[in-house]
Amino acid sequence: MPAGLTAADSMFSVREVPWHGLGSVLEQAPVTIGEAIDASGLGWRVAREPIAIDRGDVATINDWWLPRCEEIPHWWANVRQDTREVLGIVGERYRIYLQPRVIRRRRRVTAVSAVAAGST
Repeated sequence: MPAGLTAADSMFSVREVPWHGLGSVLEQAPVTIGEAIDASGLGWRVAREPIAIDRGDVATINDWWLPRCEEIPHWWANVRQDTREVLGIVGERYRIYLQPRVIRRRRRVTAVSAVAAGST
C-alpha cells in the first residue's frame, strides 16, 4: 500500500473513510488526547528491557550455578508491551516518549507558533 501503510497500522478519521480504507471512522472528533489515543489504537506502551546473549556454555559440576546468559551492557531493546514486539535496539542515552507526552508537546509548540505568527 502507498505511504508505507499496512493493515496492521491503526488510526482514526472523522466522518469519512480515508483513501486507504484503514482505521476507525468516528462521527465526531475526540475531545481529549486520551480519547484520540484510544480511538487510534495507540494506547499501548513501550518499555526498555535489557538484552542478553546465550553464551552456549554447557554447565559442568564446578560451574552449574553460573548464568548461561550474559547481559549486553549499555544496550536495551525497546519492547511493545502488549505484543512483546521488539521495536528497536537502543543505547543508554535513548529516551522513550509515549504518545500523550509527544502530543502535548506538539500542541504547545503549535500554540506558540500561532501566537508568534499572529504577532508579526
